[in-house]
Amino acid sequence: MLFAYVSFWITKAAVPARVGLGIFTAVFELSNQVSLSAKLPILGYHVWLLDFLTISFQFTSSGLIVYAMVNWGMQCEAWCKAADAAAKAKVTASAKPSGDGATPTDLFPAGTEPSTKHKQRLEYRIKRQCAKLQALDAIMRVLFAVLYLTFIGVMFGSVSDYQDEANSHASS
Repeated sequence: MLFAYVSFWITKAAVPARVGLGIFTAVFELSNQVSLSAKLPILGYHVWLLDFLTISFQFTSSGLIVYAMVNWGMQCEAWCKAADAAAKAKVTASAKPSGDGATPTDLFPAGTEPSTKHKQRLEYRIKRQCAKLQALDAIMRVLFAVLYLTFIGVMFGSVSDYQDEANSHASS
């Protein structure tokens, strides 16, 4: 689980390192769970360790899902920068008199161009969402640790409940 947490501290641009580490930890968690399940008899109640490994696998997998979202945010930012650069280049090119007074754009098909105010609001929203997705990486550095430590506390606090359930099945 420590490796899944460490992946949030690897730079966002190191795609192979983060994905490789995420897949390694997910496969490791899954192989532990499958190995333990194969060694246990079929039981009519929950086993604490299997539940712990199942939820740990979900935490590990969440790291990959978060990174996919962060990576999409990085791509979105690159698209926004490219669109800004293209718009600036067209503004410079259209600064020369063209005669028709049209303002070309790459964002909207011809004939469906919204007002300048609407374009600015749309671009602002897109850039804000991209920034939020990129900030998700930093947020998860704290949130992942807090949620996992809470999960550990809850699981270790519920050991007696699992023992009671096992005892009630053994007596019946």
